[in-house]
Amino acid sequence: MERIAPKARETDDIDELRSLASKTEKRLEEKGFKPENKGVECTKVSTWKERRRETAKQEVFDFLLLDAVETHLQFYKESLGYKTDGGLIVAVLEDGKHYSCPDNIAKAYKWMMKKGPQLEIETRQETLEVMV
Repeated sequence: MERIAPKARETDDIDELRSLASKTEKRLEEKGFKPENKGVECTKVSTWKERRRETAKQEVFDFLLLDAVETHLQFYKESLGYKTDGGLIVAVLEDGKHYSCPDNIAKAYKWMMKKGPQLEIETRQETLEVMV
């Protein structure tokens, strides 16, 4: 399974970033990880923690959620005019800038980094190909 976030880092086009963010959400939804009718940026960290506890596929969950969070972080960084991820995160979490959606993304990103990012994952198909 390929990460989408690195592609997001290569562009500053808001429409392209929005499209990439939608793709990450669709992958979370297909696996049953994303709450119904709620975007990644509208989901609180407590909900993600609960979803993670409930799933047997935590490695897949971590991989897909980190990819979605990083892609959304890039989108908000560009759309709000910040130069760095850290600048947006500090503004939201420490400087009291109140943007509800980026707030959830910043908190989810911080949580994911604290527990250790899942940057790679082998799909079942990749595992079977190695065994053959």
